[in-house]
Amino acid sequence: MIVVSNTSPIFYLSTIGQLDLLRQLYNRVSATRSLSFNSPTTVKDSLTTLKDSLTTHNYSLTTHNNSLRTHRDSLTTHNYSLTTHKDSLTRIKDSLMSIKDSLTRIKDSLTTHKDSWTSIQASLIRFKASLMIVKA
Repeated sequence: MIVVSNTSPIFYLSTIGQLDLLRQLYNRVSATRSLSFNSPTTVKDSLTTLKDSLTTHNYSLTTHNNSLRTHRDSLTTHNYSLTTHKDSLTRIKDSLMSIKDSLTRIKDSLTTHKDSWTSIQASLIRFKASLMIVKA
């Protein structure tokens, strides 16, 4: 919202120490050169100045809006990139879990082979002992 005023409200707000009230109500307060309505030419010049000021503010808002769009697009790209990386990390995690499962199966297999080897050694020891008995 744009409000055009003379300096009376500003003067009285300043007098009672409430000048900040303008910023609370309107967020942005700007002043142009004084408006004097003494002649139609002065009014026309003042309105032209006001129009130029509003055009400048409009251009500034358009520029900021374009900048915000650019930042939004950049964030969208980064979000896509993060999603892609997340998917890659999920696949790597799944692969590591598969490798862990394979290593667990290999460990179990080695334990079984060790138990078999221990059993074979015990059988050989018994066989050797039985040969000693036969020899004696």
